[in-house]
Amino acid sequence: MRTIHWLMTAILGLLLTGCAGIHTTPTPEARQALAPTGKLRVGLLLGSPTQVVRDSVTGEMKGVGFDLGKELARRMGVPFEPVLYPSIGALLDSGKSGNWDVAFVGFSPARAKEWDFAELHLEVEFGYLIPVGSSISTMADVDRPGIRVAVQEKSLPDIFLSRTLKNAVVVRASSLAGTLEMPKSGKADAMFGIKPNLF
Repeated sequence: MRTIHWLMTAILGLLLTGCAGIHTTPTPEARQALAPTGKLRVGLLLGSPTQVVRDSVTGEMKGVGFDLGKELARRMGVPFEPVLYPSIGALLDSGKSGNWDVAFVGFSPARAKEWDFAELHLEVEFGYLIPVGSSISTMADVDRPGIRVAVQEKSLPDIFLSRTLKNAVVVRASSLAGTLEMPKSGKADAMFGIKPNLF
């Protein structure tokens, strides 16, 4: 299984880093490795602009991962099938069962033990979202006793906070929407995440 994932990662990296103007047809082996079902099933976290967001009125989907997956499928000459998940944990767990072919998730050494990664395609900053009128006004104000910081469980922000905060309490939610609801409802004093999600 590791060999197949390595091959898929190498092929994905080559396909995505090639010149946009060069459109070579992938070999049958590459197509089979990346799209064994005959279509490219792309695992995406719904609600994150780095992955995919859906317009509530039109249903139109857009986002970095969505666009990259669609373009990769087009270059491979196979149908594109987005496979949507409410949380990063659900996306990763589903991938272990072979329910998607490629996904665009943040790299961490822990994840690299289970997954193979292509070259980085996006770099994003972490940040805090705090309610209006909060006593938190600097980064130093966050890591104090009694401060509760909401984060989506199993996300890279969760991994980062678990290593760095010494005094504040990390409170976790299973989805992006649930994480955002915590400071709104008073169950957390701040939310920590990637800045595109915070915006």
